[in-house]
Amino acid sequence: MFDRFLEQDTERLVQGARLLTADYAFRETVATRDRGTIASVLANHGKRIDAAMMLLVDLDRQVLADTSGSPATGQRFAFPELLDRAGDAQQASAMVVLHGELYQLVIVPVLAPLPVAWLAVGFRVDDALARDLRRLTRLQVSFLARAQDESWRVQASTAVGGRAHRRSCAT
Repeated sequence: MFDRFLEQDTERLVQGARLLTADYAFRETVATRDRGTIASVLANHGKRIDAAMMLLVDLDRQVLADTSGSPATGQRFAFPELLDRAGDAQQASAMVVLHGELYQLVIVPVLAPLPVAWLAVGFRVDDALARDLRRLTRLQVSFLARAQDESWRVQASTAVGGRAHRRSCAT
């Protein structure tokens, strides 16, 4: 049931990303390579689909625009293996840790009609997602993650106090 819920949620997220990449005006904006305009369009669309972050990545795997507030613009995309998978299947998804937070990340190509860029959309894995899973499974749910060479941290939980309480208890 857990896997099925995440698969359905991922498909919903992919559809939201595909809506934007299918938009003619968005593809035209991408073609301009105007980072400010692209970031504005990404931020507006991200709000409509409740995305925590949206990134546009060029075919050379450089971040063209980033709505997360991090200095990723101009940097190499942090998850090149996802771009490889998206190139083969025309979409990819994974749970990733970025800036110490856990995200469900989906990637789809921006086609015009061949790929011209990649859209990466991130949704924060939070206590609300854990509660949704608890309602479905009637089980306590916690998401733990760690970056390289770090200890495990609770990212989201249905336990009393949720993530804020449990994060300080993780070792």
